[in-house]
Amino acid sequence: MSASTPISVLIVDDNPDHRALLVRAMKRSPGGVEVATASTGDDLLRSLDMVQTLDIGAFDCIVLDFNLADIKADALLGAIRARTANCPVIVVSSSTEQYIAVQTFRHGGLDFIPKNEAIKGDRLWRRVNDAIDHARCQQAERRQRERRERDLTEAAHLDPLTGLANRRFFDDALASGRWVRDRRQKLACVTLDLDHFKQINDAYGHSVGDDVLRAVAEAIDRQVRNPDLAVRWGGEEFVVVRHSASLTDAWLWAERLRTRIARIKVKTGGEVIQPTASIGFARVGGSELGIDTIREADQAMYLAKQSGRNRVSPAELVRVQHMARKLADGQFTIDGRRRELLRWLDRTVLPVTADHVGGHCQQVSAVAVEIGQRMGLSPVQLREVEEVGLLHDIGKCVLPEELLAKPWPLSFEERCIMNQHAPIGELIARELGADDVVCRSVGLHHARANDDRRDGQDTPLAARIVCVADAVVTMISPRPYCAARSIDDARAELRANAGTQFDAEVVQAACRSTSRPVLAAA
Repeated sequence: MSASTPISVLIVDDNPDHRALLVRAMKRSPGGVEVATASTGDDLLRSLDMVQTLDIGAFDCIVLDFNLADIKADALLGAIRARTANCPVIVVSSSTEQYIAVQTFRHGGLDFIPKNEAIKGDRLWRRVNDAIDHARCQQAERRQRERRERDLTEAAHLDPLTGLANRRFFDDALASGRWVRDRRQKLACVTLDLDHFKQINDAYGHSVGDDVLRAVAEAIDRQVRNPDLAVRWGGEEFVVVRHSASLTDAWLWAERLRTRIARIKVKTGGEVIQPTASIGFARVGGSELGIDTIREADQAMYLAKQSGRNRVSPAELVRVQHMARKLADGQFTIDGRRRELLRWLDRTVLPVTADHVGGHCQQVSAVAVEIGQRMGLSPVQLREVEEVGLLHDIGKCVLPEELLAKPWPLSFEERCIMNQHAPIGELIARELGADDVVCRSVGLHHARANDDRRDGQDTPLAARIVCVADAVVTMISPRPYCAARSIDDARAELRANAGTQFDAEVVQAACRSTSRPVLAAA
């Protein structure tokens, strides 16, 4: 320590004459020194407590008389260490008995010096100076050791390629109960896997594959916020623990991440690689995040891959898919299977969702069948129209209730989630065993008349009829975001959008004047 460095020393002695001599000895230091004094053990401890309470500069060294009136130094040293572990203590005494020095070192004193030596020349200052240097060196070594241990721990818990947490850290966090849920927070587990990543490695080499992984990890890291956790689960698979995640929040977050990843461009030679990811997510259903939730999110992610990749799937869809598959093995008709599925869903879906997938679908089916009859469809075609109407909104059973019940228009992102009910409905219809025309019609029942091709195939007539019937029932029914409209208003809306949004022939059949207007069937 430099002689010019200002230090702060506390001298504790119950003899005022001895205390004054010790203060004078400290003043012989070649550098600046600030000396405080205390006369009892209680005074000493109060001084140390005040330093902690007021967050003021701590003492660099304590010079302590062994035999104070109220307490001996060997009984006081433990209390001193509890309050200021880094402050060295030098014990002084007028007694020359050896046990005093032994007790000093045994109970944590750094040095002992007889009082008659301490007051001579600059001896006390030099011993204080040495003690402070020793304590600071120990503190520096301890900090360096702690830093090394922290660095080693971080290295053991970080994935070296991506810089995200690794599987080991995640497992340790699970075991520690880090994500025990309470009523103040909600959790969701999000898993994602890069699509066709093996083809990237095979075509461009593993170094380019590593560049893609780093770019994806950076995209994930930019989107997570404390206290979320992003983990490289293994290979090209990642896991994110998302806090404050309602179903809507988790879905929106996952969609933003999917979009962010799809915008990545990794250049290699003269080519550009744009990776995509399939994402699944599950909300924590028990008291804490565990392996069951991770498994549910993983199953949802694999369903996203099976459904075409570069998409998001909720764990709720996996559960509905499994139930629909079980029902398809039974002897029910499609409508019977749908009713059984609704009975199973009745345990989990909320009122607005139940209305969309139940009563609304029945109304749309009835209107669609009457339109089909006016168009002179065959019994087979009418059966297809009926089944499409009954199943067209079945995909909404996994959508967030808060979106279906929202009393004002949806945002663009929310609308994107809402629009997924059609392809989700197609998936459920297939699991229920519906034929291909019905399934495709469920998936395309919102297709516009002036954009009616998918994969080179025309939009089925059943889909075009249900599109009109769905619009009719929706317009004349009250919704959280708008009041019910009159039948005349609905007819005018259909005619205004005939040939663009709606099939013109279907609109003509729906609006044709008869003794019982088809719109009244709704």
